[in-house]
This record gives sequence, C-alpha cells and structure tokens, in this order.
Amino acid sequence: MSDEENETFAHAMVMSNSFVVTMVLKAAVELDVFKIIDEAGHGGQVSTKEIASRLPTNNPNASCLLDRMLHLLTNHSFLSCTLHGLENGMIERLYGLGPESKFYLEDGQGGSLASMPFIDAHRATWDAWNCLKDSVLEGGIPFSKAFGMSGYQYACSDPILNVHFHQAMSGYTILFMKKLLEIYKGFEGINTVDVGVEKGQHSTLSSTCVEHIAGSLFERVPHGDAILLKLILHNWDDEDCVKILKNCYNALPEAGKVIIIDGLMLEGADTSFQSKYITHLDLSMFTVLGGKEGSEREFAAFAKAAGYSNYRLASCAYCSCVVELFK
Repeated sequence: MSDEENETFAHAMVMSNSFVVTMVLKAAVELDVFKIIDEAGHGGQVSTKEIASRLPTNNPNASCLLDRMLHLLTNHSFLSCTLHGLENGMIERLYGLGPESKFYLEDGQGGSLASMPFIDAHRATWDAWNCLKDSVLEGGIPFSKAFGMSGYQYACSDPILNVHFHQAMSGYTILFMKKLLEIYKGFEGINTVDVGVEKGQHSTLSSTCVEHIAGSLFERVPHGDAILLKLILHNWDDEDCVKILKNCYNALPEAGKVIIIDGLMLEGADTSFQSKYITHLDLSMFTVLGGKEGSEREFAAFAKAAGYSNYRLASCAYCSCVVELFK
C-alpha cells in the first residue's frame, strides 16, 4: 500500500472523530494548560509532570493523561514538542506553545478564542447537529427542531452557555478588530454607528468614531455617516439580509455607506484552513439560527436588491472580511 493511500485512509478516519480535538482543547483550557506553559517563558519547554504539579489534583496518573492530550495537540500544531531522554532508556516529551495556542491565551485586552470550544462541546450544540439530517428531509432549522426555540432563545435560558457565548464573541471580536484596524482605515473621519450590539459583547473600537447602539435591525436603524454590521448578516437568511440592508439604506445620508464584517464564502473548492473554517461556520450558522455565510457575488446581489449604488471588498483579517456598500 502506498504512503498516499495510507494518508488518504488516515484522513478519512480523522474526519470521523475530529470532535476529539474540540474536547481536548476544552479540557486544556479548563486546566489552564496553555497559561502554565506560557509562564515558563518565551520558548520554554515544560513536562507534563510540571504541569500536573500546578493542578489541584492528587491523581497519580494525571501527568500521563496530560501527556497523551498534549501529544494530540502537538500533532495539530497547537504545541511544540521536544524529546528528552531518561536514564531508564525511555523518553519524556517537553511541550512549548505552538502558533495556534497563542490565540487561546488572553492578549491582555480580553482577546482570546478560549471560550469557543465550550460552545461547540455543549450538549445543546450536539443535539442540534443531530437534527441536520432531519432538516434536509423535512426542512426547518436543526436547533429549533431539537428544542422548539432559536439558539439565541436557548442561550438566554442557559446561564452557563450564555456566558460562554458572549465571552467567545467578545474574545474573537477583540482579536479580529485589533488586526483589522492595522490595515483598514474606513472608520477614520466619519461617524459610524455599530448596530445590533448584543449585551455583554465587548468593543475594541472605543478609540475610533464608532457609537455602539443595541436595537432591532428590522425596525428603526440609527443614523450615521456609516453603519457597521459586525457579524450580523450571517445570522439571517437572504430575504432578511435584504430587509436589514434596506433599513440601513434609509438611515444613511447621501454618500453614506454600510460596513459589513462577516465571513466570505468562496464559491469553488478550496482546502485552505480559512476556507474550511468558513464552510464550518456557514453550516453552524444554519444549524443554530438558520443563517449562512455569503459569497462576494451574494453580497453584491444583496447590495443591488437593497438599492445601493456600488460595493467593494475592502479588507480581510482572521477569517472575516469587510464589505462596503455605498448609497
């Protein structure tokens, strides 16, 4: 059997149990593993015995289980690993932070992806995904089929999930906006209204001319030189997206613009991690809310249907893009 055939089979197996990564990530965050390794200093390498000694446990097998967990994360580039020979002829793995693990540490301003695995691992999320097949055959939104309510309504009834949801959205938004503001200058010199802000979501735009206003996008949209729709449109189907954009159009002055921040779906096959993530997010939005991620062609169609004169893809960072619609 060729190496290529073996790798193809292995990939098929990994796809069938990819949930393992989510669950190990969740446990690593709960145990503060990334923080403990980070405290070893830049380039530091830590044994799982050292990590276990920092945990509130008397379990003699803790370091062995941690080693198996961190070995898995190493194979997914979350951690680095060096081998240390022992006197008995065995080896000990020493772990350091990898490129991806830095996003699971707080950046000092609240930016982090650490809460994301808690949403994906929540029992309600799994129950909703188990209704995906039923949605194909019968129609409807998987989460609503499982619970008789939307994902947002359920989160409001589950305090723990609600906290994780808002922490996840806030942590991602902080990371994304910090990176975006390095390259996108579309907020400068204008009064921008950030609408649809959820309670508990943190903003990183306090140093820019952005006013954050909660409210219903299907009723009255506040006036501003520009209206920011940050991670909003992917919550809705096409018809509702056009309704929202029409309301925004009516609230804009001449030469005003809407600034959309959302994932951008590529239309063809693409095996990059970014494209994979957007397709994951697209189905996640459908499963929980009945929403979707749009392609550039779809955003252009939304703009035309809502009466805008033009649009442009302005910037991209951390798996989200900025699309500007001009009145």
